[in-house]
Amino acid sequence: MAPPDAVSGRRSGSTGFRSTLQFYLIDCSTLPGKLIDILIIVLNLAVCAILVVETYPVSDGVCTFMWRAEIVIVAVFIVEYGVRLYAARDRVKQVRDVYSVIDLIPWQISRIVKEWIHIARKRDIVCKRCGLRYHDEDASHCKFCGHIIYQEYEGN
Repeated sequence: MAPPDAVSGRRSGSTGFRSTLQFYLIDCSTLPGKLIDILIIVLNLAVCAILVVETYPVSDGVCTFMWRAEIVIVAVFIVEYGVRLYAARDRVKQVRDVYSVIDLIPWQISRIVKEWIHIARKRDIVCKRCGLRYHDEDASHCKFCGHIIYQEYEGN
């Protein structure tokens, strides 16, 4: 496939914007195609780094930054998925494509792993009032209803 014409933005025999998008999304020989590939790789590495850092105790500020960064990255991936779907010649085939499914799986897996990590940092105490399970290690009251779940006594 030839790259789009520099003046018109179209390849010979092209139908326009959608074909140009499709070309650059699958191309890895032109500068725009390489930049798209590099951006996606960098964002994937950033998500992996965020997942690793979240396994360690970090400050609330770092957690907030990582959460916001992850939201932005996921938004970019959602837009990329939508653009690939829009640019595809056969959209049904694109949705069923193994690589399209793989694009959606990492986000779901990261959510599951984060939930496991989140629960691993909690104590398995069930609130007698509301039934909420898993509370912070240092919690004395239920976060949901405020009932006393644990109270340490000094002395005898």
